[in-house]
Amino acid sequence: MSGDGDPRSTTTILAGLISVILLLTLVLFAVVLFLHTQAYEDQRKLYEPKYQELADLQAAQRDQISRTRVIDAAAGVYAIPIDDAIVLYARRQKSASTPTTVEQTGDDPNAPE
Repeated sequence: MSGDGDPRSTTTILAGLISVILLLTLVLFAVVLFLHTQAYEDQRKLYEPKYQELADLQAAQRDQISRTRVIDAAAGVYAIPIDDAIVLYARRQKSASTPTTVEQTGDDPNAPE
């Protein structure tokens, strides 16, 4: 029972279905475009040769952080590889006498009165 001013239900349903189909098509197109672009970028970044200047810079940086060198001999500052530093730090922590209890100093503001 539809009046003169009411839209026909079949037209509304048809417009809704067309809208849903267009929206799904647009989303599918966007996903395909993204995946295609991502595959292109992966190929470009992984398989193309690196720029020689960048490769030389990265090699120099790796060499700099993987060797022992003197930074400031007067102050006793030396640079060592991180793997060696981790081992030294672990040894120092193991040999250091750590207190078994922690002493609380000062008044605790959260303590009940």
